[in-house]
Amino acid sequence: MEFCKNLFDELNIIRKNPKKYADKLMEYKKYFKGKELKLPNTDAIIETEEGFSAFEEAYKFLKTIKPLPELIASKGLGRIANDFLKQISHCEPDRIDDIDLTSIIKKYGSYTGNFSNAMDFGSSTPELVAINLLVSDGDSSRDNRKFLVSPDLLKIGIASGKHDNYESITIIVSCTEFNNIVDSDDNENFSNITKLETKSNPPVNQEDENEPEDDIDEIINDPNILSWEKKERYCTLRGKKKLKIIYQLKYKDGKTKKEVRYVDI
Repeated sequence: MEFCKNLFDELNIIRKNPKKYADKLMEYKKYFKGKELKLPNTDAIIETEEGFSAFEEAYKFLKTIKPLPELIASKGLGRIANDFLKQISHCEPDRIDDIDLTSIIKKYGSYTGNFSNAMDFGSSTPELVAINLLVSDGDSSRDNRKFLVSPDLLKIGIASGKHDNYESITIIVSCTEFNNIVDSDDNENFSNITKLETKSNPPVNQEDENEPEDDIDEIINDPNILSWEKKERYCTLRGKKKLKIIYQLKYKDGKTKKEVRYVDI
C-alpha cells in the first residue's frame, strides 16, 4: 500500500536526520490560532490540548537526538499490523486491550526484543501520522514519540485503513527481530498490504442519539433567530477524538453568533 510505504519512508527520514526533521515541526507554527491547528491544504481544523507548545517541545527533543539505525520493513509484522487493524477498526480505543494480540503474533511467527505498537486515529497523510505521533499532544508520557526514536525499534510493520468512528486509523508494530513462519523472505516491499475498507461513519444529524444534551435546541428555536447553519468536523480535544458541531446563527436584527458543541465519539 502506497500510504504505508510513504509512512515507512517518513519514519526513516526522522531517524536518519532527527535534527533536520525538527525544523519541519516549527513550520506548523503559522497554522496555529490559539490551540486550533488549521491543517495546510485542507479545511480540517484540529482542536489540540496543548497548542503549539507541544510542537516546540518535540522540536527541542529531536534536536538532542543523534541519527538512528534505519528501519527494516517486515512482511510478518505487516500482516500482524493488518490483522490488529481489522479488529481495532470496529472498536473504541478503550477496548483495544481486549484484543488478543499474542494470538495474532503467533499466527505469523515469533519475535526477539520488545514488541511495541503505536496507533494514530484520523490523520489523513503519512506526514501527519508521523508528526502526530512525534508531538503526542495531550499525552504527558510522550510514549509514541519515544517509540519512533527507540534504538531497539529495528523491524516494523504498518497497516492503514478506515475506522468506523474516526475516519482512519494507522497501526505500527515493531520489535528487534522477527522470525517469519509464513514467508521464507521477511523483507517487505509493501506489495502485499491492501487498504482495509470498512463502513464509513454516517453523518450526524439533528436527531442523532449522540447529539449533546445541552441548551442548543432552546437556542436554535429562539424566535429572534432568522436562520442557522450546522457544520461538523472531527477533532481532538484534551487528547480525545470528538465530533465538533458548529452552529452559525443569524438573528433578525442582523447580528450573527457561533455556537460550538462537542460530542464524544
